[in-house]
Amino acid sequence: MLVAVFLFSSLPFIYRGLVSWVEGSPDISQFYYWFNLLKKNVIIDRTAGAPYMWGGPMILHSINTLLNIDPIPLVNLAPIFYIGIFFLGLYIFVSYICKKISHIPTFSPLLAVLIFSTIMSYKFGVYLLSGSITTTDPMIFSFGPLKIYYKPFLPQFLTNFLNQQFTSFWRLTVYLEEEHAFAFFIYTLYIFIRTLETRRNIYLFLFSISLGILLSIHAAYGIIVIFTLIPILLYSFFVDGIDLRFLFKGIKWAFMGGFLGITWIVQLFIYGLPPIFGKALPFLDVLLNRNKPKVAVSFKPIDLYAVTISVPNLSILLLFGNSLLFSILGLLDKRKLKILGYVGAFTIGVLTIHFFSNFGFPPLSAKTRVNNLLALCYSIQLSIIYFFIFELSLYKFLKKLHYYFSFTIISLLLIFLIYISPSESYLFSPNYKKTMTSIEQEDFPVIVYKIRREFQPFTYTIVSNVQQFAQVVGKGFHMNIFTFLLNYSPYDRYLRIPTDYVILFVENIPKNYMGLGEFWFRWRIDQNLALKTWIIEYAKHHKNIKLWFSNDRVEVYIIDNRSYTKLLKKEKAHALGLLKFRKKVDTLK
Repeated sequence: MLVAVFLFSSLPFIYRGLVSWVEGSPDISQFYYWFNLLKKNVIIDRTAGAPYMWGGPMILHSINTLLNIDPIPLVNLAPIFYIGIFFLGLYIFVSYICKKISHIPTFSPLLAVLIFSTIMSYKFGVYLLSGSITTTDPMIFSFGPLKIYYKPFLPQFLTNFLNQQFTSFWRLTVYLEEEHAFAFFIYTLYIFIRTLETRRNIYLFLFSISLGILLSIHAAYGIIVIFTLIPILLYSFFVDGIDLRFLFKGIKWAFMGGFLGITWIVQLFIYGLPPIFGKALPFLDVLLNRNKPKVAVSFKPIDLYAVTISVPNLSILLLFGNSLLFSILGLLDKRKLKILGYVGAFTIGVLTIHFFSNFGFPPLSAKTRVNNLLALCYSIQLSIIYFFIFELSLYKFLKKLHYYFSFTIISLLLIFLIYISPSESYLFSPNYKKTMTSIEQEDFPVIVYKIRREFQPFTYTIVSNVQQFAQVVGKGFHMNIFTFLLNYSPYDRYLRIPTDYVILFVENIPKNYMGLGEFWFRWRIDQNLALKTWIIEYAKHHKNIKLWFSNDRVEVYIIDNRSYTKLLKKEKAHALGLLKFRKKVDTLK
């Protein structure tokens, strides 16, 4: 059962990397480029799209260096690693909660894993996650100087909310640092709670290490840490009293771990602040008054023209109510149920992040990032409720038979989810396939991978659109189609590119990508048609070109350019000989 649940829950998030090496996000090109810079021992480089390197790519670079795994499969298979790490952490955390309450055998940790996967990858999960909207006519509730902006859940919002949910799901299928940090966050949460319960130095040390790792992967998770762990700390002080000695010791260890984790920000002193922090830290863009994004609202609660707010629904209200119930139960039974109070405090912290902009403040994080945390809260709380109702209660009557009863329930739930997957899972949705190949043709990364393995380094130049530049840098050369067409004629005797081979990538069905880096995709259809014409004309006058790969989507041609590189070597040798001769003449004079 353990293997079946983990495989089923992981499949929606790891499937993309198993069947396609297409860049799932524009960020991936940047990571490929970083890896090749790091191979050359270059840590800081102004030519990178975003020059600020941090822990996430460094971890993959270390794996790449130690195991010699090519960056293209490594980056695409990375979600297998961090989804596995996250589900293991979730399983350990919920197991710990259940054991604190009772030592009976339980399937609740497996259920937590299954619930998280279902909420994130099935369309009906949107009714739990809800969404955010930008509106000019919110309902406003005033409580003295405080104003709360509100909009009820309406059917017309559903399409937008589904898009937000799908984006959150998709980001977990791609190697992105925020999602990588989220996978490690569950361990920081678990160790933090163990630290508060035991007050032992070993857990303080482990918390410091986990916090450092978390912030090194993505510093934006510092906001998540502050707003989720501090409520747990305050709850602990309320229940057990304040231990100032332990508090100051904890602050010291947390500061040391956090400081080591964010040492990469020294790059800010070299490059200055990035032009925009974007969805990772939108409130900083507001505070610094840069680019004035649509999500921007005043830091002081005032009447607004347009605000981006989260929309509550019944599920979220029930989640909040259950968090309060858990907190109360923790107060009533400090020995067994205090752990429930920690879960409740954590959930309230997540909801604070979720609804922060509803109080007139800048959003702390984009909805597409907060969905992961909300799904985590649901999975923990629902699995605990299941533990109380279907396991702990039944154990009193059925004893060990409750184990088989719970096994049957989890099995039936798994079968039901498999049955409805074709209609409900994003894995089977048309949008999944469309998004998977939205940036580049699915054949090109595999072809680049083969070229990197089959050709000697720096003996070839790939002529293609911009995506292949980052994939090939460090192993070969790249030229954009536009530059190639502008500078090289198919009628010249030699193709004056100084590599033994020139490899031309042609799209039969050019991509019409809209989004980050959109500039590089303009005139893409015209460029590919012009490149096809160039190839036809070149083939009429030369015999050193052949079709290397072809299907209905793409064609790849190789030009054997060794005749020119040999000529180039002769020209260089002649020029060098002439230079030496002139030096001798000058010496005689």
